[in-house]
Amino acid sequence: MRSTADATITRIFAALAFTTLFAGLSQTVAAGHFPASAPHVVAGSVSPDNQDWI
Repeated sequence: MRSTADATITRIFAALAFTTLFAGLSQTVAAGHFPASAPHVVAGSVSPDNQDWI
């Protein structure tokens, strides 16, 4: 039972971390502020003029 509870907690935290990361990235892209250290994350995600999502 202990391992099942641990696995569930791990899954919840992983999902929460992913959701938080995704929300932060979405807000960053939507605001047009692209981190210079992560160009591969936003490459091809926006229109050529970097104004909005395609």
